Amino acid sequence: LASAGHVAAVHEFPLKGEYRVRVRAAQDKGGNEAAQMQLRLDGRSLKTFTVSAGRNRMQEYETTFEALSGRHELAAAVINDF
Repeated sequence: LASAGHVAAVHEFPLKGEYRVRVRAAQDKGGNEAAQMQLRLDGRSLKTFTVSAGRNRMQEYETTFEALSGRHELAAAVINDF
């Protein structure tokens, strides 16, 4: 993402259980604080990360979460655009 907003994908989870999501991200500072990225499941916040890696050295961010079986939307959102 170049600015505030989100990217999302719908995934079919085969079983109820614990899952892990991993995202690679980097930032270009637009103000005096690092970018904040929020991972979401069906619009609900799973975890918020401070993205400190610069554009030329992406970093991995990951979290685990519980999900019911079925189709769910996973999203990564920039929440503090300048």
